Amino acid sequence: MPAAILTCGLLTTSCDDVLNVIDNSSTVPEEASAVDNGKWTIDESFVDTSVKPGDDFYMYRIGKWWAAATVDDNAKLPLTAGFLTDLEAGVAQLTTEKPGSAIIFYNHLNALLDQTQEPIMATNALVYTGNVYTECGYNQACKEAEAQNDPTPIWKAMGRLMAKGAPIPFMFQHLGYEGKTILVMYIAESLMPYAKSSLLPDNLRSDGQFVKALVPLTSKAGTRGLDESKWPHLVAMVKEAGIDPADVYLWSERSSYYNLKPDVLKWIEENTQIIKDLNNCSPVDLEIQLQKYASEATVLYSYENYQKVVDSYRQSGLDFSINNIYTYFYNNFMQYEVSHDVGMKNMTPEMRQEGIERSKELIYVFAERIKANQWLSDEGKKVALEKLDNMIINVGCPEKWITEAIPDLSNSQSPVEDSYLLRKAAFNFSKYVAGKPLKETSFHLLLEPSSKSSLALLNAYYTPYFNAINIYPWWLMMPLYDSTQNQAINYAFLAVTAHEITHGFDSQGCKYNKNGDYVDLFTNAADKDAFDQLSKQLIDRFNELDIMVIPGEKSHGEFCLAENIADLGGVEIAFDAYTRYLENHGFKGEEMARQQASFFCAFTELYREKYGPNFAKYHLYGNPYNNTQPDIHSLDRERINGTFRNIDAWYHFFDVQPGDKLYLAPADRVHIW
Repeated sequence: MPAAILTCGLLTTSCDDVLNVIDNSSTVPEEASAVDNGKWTIDESFVDTSVKPGDDFYMYRIGKWWAAATVDDNAKLPLTAGFLTDLEAGVAQLTTEKPGSAIIFYNHLNALLDQTQEPIMATNALVYTGNVYTECGYNQACKEAEAQNDPTPIWKAMGRLMAKGAPIPFMFQHLGYEGKTILVMYIAESLMPYAKSSLLPDNLRSDGQFVKALVPLTSKAGTRGLDESKWPHLVAMVKEAGIDPADVYLWSERSSYYNLKPDVLKWIEENTQIIKDLNNCSPVDLEIQLQKYASEATVLYSYENYQKVVDSYRQSGLDFSINNIYTYFYNNFMQYEVSHDVGMKNMTPEMRQEGIERSKELIYVFAERIKANQWLSDEGKKVALEKLDNMIINVGCPEKWITEAIPDLSNSQSPVEDSYLLRKAAFNFSKYVAGKPLKETSFHLLLEPSSKSSLALLNAYYTPYFNAINIYPWWLMMPLYDSTQNQAINYAFLAVTAHEITHGFDSQGCKYNKNGDYVDLFTNAADKDAFDQLSKQLIDRFNELDIMVIPGEKSHGEFCLAENIADLGGVEIAFDAYTRYLENHGFKGEEMARQQASFFCAFTELYREKYGPNFAKYHLYGNPYNNTQPDIHSLDRERINGTFRNIDAWYHFFDVQPGDKLYLAPADRVHIW
């Protein structure tokens, strides 16, 4: 910390271009300092000077705005109002345009309802499907298999069909293992949105759960991928599709090693059993099973078939429409194209490179903090620095796109052909990433065709099983980053990137090594004990905070521990990076202290949100109306107050003294990373 911080007692009332008067009684003239002429884009009329910074910094900074803002807390899904709410709405408006494949597919689906177009669609669908199956030699393979009483020819034909996008029983999940990309084969879900046969439970849709269920990654010692002696038919299919079986895995009986929930174990058991049954099928039975999976696609062939499905659902009391089919394909096969379109429209190579350089700057500062760490052993520092050095930086959008994975439906003649081409693009994605280093593929994997987190979202996160930080385009754009605004704002908002970096070392991130494998980062028991003790102290600090809108309720320090660690580390790293920037650019004395103080003001603006008791209750305990779980983040007010009260510099800049509600004695302030 620069000497200026220790010698300047600063009592601020706002962070505008004046940034208030620093109490400096020294008569010794200071050296000329650099100044920041960037725009201060934060509205200082929000400041409530009747609140002491040391009592409630959040309300001190935004109290007047909070008093004037309104939210509907009585709605079934209570809302917030504020900076991030407005930003999310703006991003949503910018990303409403659908990709080309979505428009074509939707038009083709609606053509099924048109008496003049439907017969043409149906004819084209039959011709296209027949050509695909003929080209893949499926009928001939069935004849050979029955004659030889060996299903292998059918399995090989199935591999060729997979590569063409035909509906078959198998799909791939993309994961990382030992720094490389692997494919996990599992039984495909049903095409029908309401089908009861779906085998993939909701809690396995989260990659965090998915990776823990992946075991073991070798069938037997000395082998990788599918064991041909155990799964000869799967190996034959995968090879025929053009994928190396060494990069493909299955679920294993050893999944109990990961202490999974009973319903997840049940899913693994059911999934594995179906694969075993298919692997052991006779040629005739295998044909029947394949027809069952392919038959669901018949809904796309004609109005008559579509109407049969509609009537079937109506008899069960369920609504079904063209929109259901469209939504299924849009969500499961078009998200990579969505991300591609957003990235190409909004990101430039220069913006992406700027984001990467800023991320590297934060990683450098974090590395220096690890080297100076007081509780970590030399061995622990070495392991932590290795993980940090191996961290993948995904910023903005991929540098190069997998063009084969972007569907091209421009020449398609029917929704059936559309569905094949969409599946084919998804297969091309899997084929491209299989076996490649995670440093090359990780960003793509997060944006895969069935991704639930496309670039159309305002998002930034850390992926422990890739050891990657992922910063989406909007964090590189106004108002979150603007080269013409005061750099305190830019660095304060960069604390979000530093937050994601710190996630690699929080209470959950420490369970993964530098390659993203599920291996404890702490190799030294003393380091683990020290980390746990510091974590317990941080839990206690947050548990002391009152929830303002729910009298008597306290912040949930333990449940939100990982995010609170990341918040604390992110702010400290970004503040150190900003201080380093100021020093390197000639800022000195009072001017430097003003700019450092403004960092905390700007960071608070990022979380300027108003919410009522119901929103807070659902945030803390979950919402039964939409079946959401409790939020792992502390509420905005507690994120600010709980984080700042552990940062020494904040006390100096805002004259926080014993007796203030947020005050902590130096020995009680928690510093983890």
